[in-house]
Amino acid sequence: MLSKSRGVKQCEVAISYPELDGETYHNWFLSGRLSRVDVGEFTATLARVLEVFVLWLSLTEVEPCEMVKISLVSSSDGHTSYLNDAGQSVGVHESTSRTPALPSSTLSRLASLEEACVSPPSAETWWQFARHRSRRLSKLTIGVLGSSTTAGCGALSPSMRCSMPLSWGRHAHDALAAAMRPRGIAIQTNIYQKNAVEASFFFDCMNQLLPKHPDVVILEVLQNRYSMDLFSSLNMTTTAVREVQPTAAIMFVVWLKPQVVEEQPAMLKELRGLARALGIDLIDAPSAMASLGFHVRDVYAKTPSGRTDHHPNGMGHELIGALAAQCITRRLERQGFIRDTEEPSEDVPSNQEGSASNRSSGKSHFPELCFSSADELPVRSQSGFVLQDDGKAKGVKKLGYSSTRVGDRLTIGPINLHVESEGRAHSRAGLPAGVPVTELPAGVKGSCYQHVRVRLGYLVSTSQGMGELHVNCRGGCACRPSKSKLLRTVLPFPRLDGDARRLPEWGLDSRETVTMTAHTLFIASLFNFSNHTSATVLAGESACYLELLHRTSHDRSSRVRVDSLALLVHGDSPVVPC
Repeated sequence: MLSKSRGVKQCEVAISYPELDGETYHNWFLSGRLSRVDVGEFTATLARVLEVFVLWLSLTEVEPCEMVKISLVSSSDGHTSYLNDAGQSVGVHESTSRTPALPSSTLSRLASLEEACVSPPSAETWWQFARHRSRRLSKLTIGVLGSSTTAGCGALSPSMRCSMPLSWGRHAHDALAAAMRPRGIAIQTNIYQKNAVEASFFFDCMNQLLPKHPDVVILEVLQNRYSMDLFSSLNMTTTAVREVQPTAAIMFVVWLKPQVVEEQPAMLKELRGLARALGIDLIDAPSAMASLGFHVRDVYAKTPSGRTDHHPNGMGHELIGALAAQCITRRLERQGFIRDTEEPSEDVPSNQEGSASNRSSGKSHFPELCFSSADELPVRSQSGFVLQDDGKAKGVKKLGYSSTRVGDRLTIGPINLHVESEGRAHSRAGLPAGVPVTELPAGVKGSCYQHVRVRLGYLVSTSQGMGELHVNCRGGCACRPSKSKLLRTVLPFPRLDGDARRLPEWGLDSRETVTMTAHTLFIASLFNFSNHTSATVLAGESACYLELLHRTSHDRSSRVRVDSLALLVHGDSPVVPC
């Protein structure tokens, strides 16, 4: 029934016994053991129970597999490899349970729906690069960034478990690989998902999240939108991508919460206007739904209690994936593949952000240090804070340093970005060309950028008992909020409230529930100790640390959680000893 390849990690299996009154057994072996059996009314015979038990025993050797990042590589001969972020092969099994699937007739109709692929002329220059590179290299590289829908949540509806192998990104890869195979074009798709985040999570650290040279970047970030308006979400994410990948074509998946699809059709018109202004494409799933006659109940998942969820179900994931493949194929074939001699101009449109130097290099001219997962945070001390995973019930990673006791402290650091000095590299972030380095006093080992932009991710929820985090900067630095009045309204500092209902700018109604990672941004400025000559003073007092204190506005116990951290150079920062 199941194939197990030696040396290949088996990530997940879903097994169905439709003969047992339609009951489905979802046996998930993410931790090497049977973690869930959802049977409803038990009608199986003893023989069938024993069969399931024997199957469980046969799979106890399955290794855990954390599907935060995955690469799908399809060669032009049709072979597909699945690799995790360490480059290891991952055994991926399709679910044999009876999840919804798009009929072939629907796929044929989808191929003729031009209105569902929003392809403004303003984005044509970027697609010229994609056409040329795919022709020259016989390969198309795609980077996918998204949140829980990209993690495959909803694909196993009504189960709460998420499945990247059954996600829309997997469907898009398979459909595109099949379409490009006759043309001799191999497809590589790198998928990165971060559960329960807004678009702001992707405003930085693109070098870490994207493949090295993507031809196309697809973002799925429009469902969770609370602290920023639509323009800011699209514009700042687009800018972040073009800062590091200035020639990549950019597409946004339009998958919205069901109440938005039904009650706010004007948003789709606004999205199309923004696509023209920003030079981006849209994969417009609501328009495809309308043209195909699909209702929300057809393509949206159900919760175990029967309520409509905001994630796509199995059919919804297949719809998004098939549509994404169609939109990319049309773009590539709009004027035919460009011949090798017809190389596009190196110039990019005027709305492209970034300097001439990073256009040619494809790399950001700003160093950055990114800790996108809580287990990577540079924790110095954690009085009362504990690293825990809140995503186990859904089969996704939601790591964070959590505290349930007022007065607990978490210290993170040092907060600095080193630059290269005397031929020695002191930072994983690297050194941009032409940056002046202050001459170092005796005993000082390196130099750092004085002004650092700090982006901190923390838990915000409508759950009862959410507390507050208070941020203090300790040691050789001082911190301040952004000078922008607009940003200060959506990026709090130093008091971070974890109760979503106490955040009026989020505009939640009384029935809406939210649990997600919010982000704030502030500036840390290192003190200049260049007048000191004592190496001991410099080593002991110049280090900058963040101290996060758990507080609450009421007398009851409360909870806070710290999820991620990113450090970036702020503006034209001078350099100081550190």
